[in-house]
Amino acid sequence: MLKNRNRIIIAVFLLWALLITCRLFYYTVYSRDHYLEEGNKHAWRSGVIPAARGRIIDKNGQPLAWTQRYYDLVIEIYPDLCRANTKLIGEVREKISGLTPDDKREKYTRKNLTPSEILVLKDYLTKYQGVKIVPRMERQYVDYPEARKLVGSVDTSEGCFFGVKGAEKEHEHELKGIDGVYMVMLDRNRNWIPGTWKLKTEMQHGSDVKLEYSLEEIISMNKNEQGKKL
Repeated sequence: MLKNRNRIIIAVFLLWALLITCRLFYYTVYSRDHYLEEGNKHAWRSGVIPAARGRIIDKNGQPLAWTQRYYDLVIEIYPDLCRANTKLIGEVREKISGLTPDDKREKYTRKNLTPSEILVLKDYLTKYQGVKIVPRMERQYVDYPEARKLVGSVDTSEGCFFGVKGAEKEHEHELKGIDGVYMVMLDRNRNWIPGTWKLKTEMQHGSDVKLEYSLEEIISMNKNEQGKKL
């Protein structure tokens, strides 16, 4: 009777060991590539490096339209870290003026940081997860209405410019450039894992477009047109 019981226990144990071995084989050998691929989908994230839009210049090289890069401070607020948030905001306000909350008080922002202010914030970027310096690009134009009419204007889509009027639209292909693409692995807190960033597609800046008229000629032509209408 005891021998039979021992045999049953041994058989159950061997069956259990066989099942565990089969499952291990399934996950580590047979389905290894599939689960690695699924894990990488969740861990790896891609991002875009916006290409700088090319300039529009007159025939003498005078810029009529160009892209200016600015840097903004963004501090995200975490509801479960109220005390830490208050301390952080207080410290930053002592060093950087103009820090303001959004409507829902989910984040604080300060636009157009100076190089010296960025240096002051360096330690906060590595110490606090919610502190970020976000680049922002704006399209700038020469301050002459006559030139603005010829040059045209742009709109934005997902942070990228595209021409909607005038030379901005006519020469869209040359001006827009090609955005770069990068890949980076994130940890469970959605932070970048050091050493995992890699460039997937090289960025190519847009080309400059030279018009056939000088700024003075553009202004003169518009004045002559207005004189004829009168």
